[in-house]
Amino acid sequence: MNLVITDKIWVGVFHSIFSNKDFGTLASNGKEIMVEYSSPNTNKPLHLGHLRNNFLGYSVAEIYMALGYTVHKVQIINDRGIHICKSMAAWKLFGNGETPQSSGLKGDKLVGKYYVEFDKNYKAQMKELVANGVSEADAEKHAPIMKLAVDMLLQWEAKDPDIMHLWKTMNGWVYDGFSSTYQRMGWILKNYITSRKLIYWVRRKCFVAWSKECFLKKKMVQYGSI
Repeated sequence: MNLVITDKIWVGVFHSIFSNKDFGTLASNGKEIMVEYSSPNTNKPLHLGHLRNNFLGYSVAEIYMALGYTVHKVQIINDRGIHICKSMAAWKLFGNGETPQSSGLKGDKLVGKYYVEFDKNYKAQMKELVANGVSEADAEKHAPIMKLAVDMLLQWEAKDPDIMHLWKTMNGWVYDGFSSTYQRMGWILKNYITSRKLIYWVRRKCFVAWSKECFLKKKMVQYGSI
């Protein structure tokens, strides 16, 4: 049997669904869940790949909320490492004090510009070294701009004040750019964990666990257990 439903009926159904803000949602089940998404690096702007991840993560989080979960939306931002220092090195060499305000660029786009600038100069320097008889493997390590980036990373690990200031400044530009993009998408990720803090937290936990294990072994030896 074939049935034909008039447009008026369909419109009425869709209108009732649209006007009911609680349509399809369940009561709280008392459970919590964390959904981690976006999680970009602070050396370049958000791109289409990030947007895909953002919309998928946001959708999953909203579905869980509709199912009655308390959802914690978080992102882990990779804010440390050689890739971050590459942008810093290029800005130090070629930036001439450029800022988002002076350039008119979003902060994440400005930092991404110098990440690209690093790669361009790195390839040119490697090509020159290879042309002068240096092996490609050695050229990758000894290109001046790469050596500068590696030195900056070591200085960062040692908490050099100038390097830390530059790192915080450029990361701040990127965070402002990310926030602007998130706001245009209609939502804001307030909870985020940086890889720097995460790694230090893991190191601390591992050290505490290791210390406890050593203490227990020492006690077991004292009492003849092992």
